[in-house]
Amino acid sequence: VIAFDPMMRGDPDGVEIAPDAYTACKGARVLVVLTEWPEFGAADLRKVYKVMETAAIVDTRNVIRPDDAVEAGFEYVGIGRPAPGGQRVWGERGLTWVSSGSGTHDSAV
Repeated sequence: VIAFDPMMRGDPDGVEIAPDAYTACKGARVLVVLTEWPEFGAADLRKVYKVMETAAIVDTRNVIRPDDAVEAGFEYVGIGRPAPGGQRVWGERGLTWVSSGSGTHDSAV
């Protein structure tokens, strides 16, 4: 696990701390947003897409606009939020799944 938090101090056991958000995303298979820092919502998603191994975002704080994530090429999961276009799609665990591929579908992530 590689993490970035602009307010984090110290090194938690088992977690590598990156110097910035883009470095934390380099080679990642999934980006999980766990805090509401404004810089996460303002991140250049096309730049993030280029450095990640797999284009998938799980946004537990709803700081990333789903339409922006899908437009940048990501598969996007937002917790309890409507899918782009106003559709509400609920997975087995109450998650919204928005795909950049064949459309909107349920997921049991």
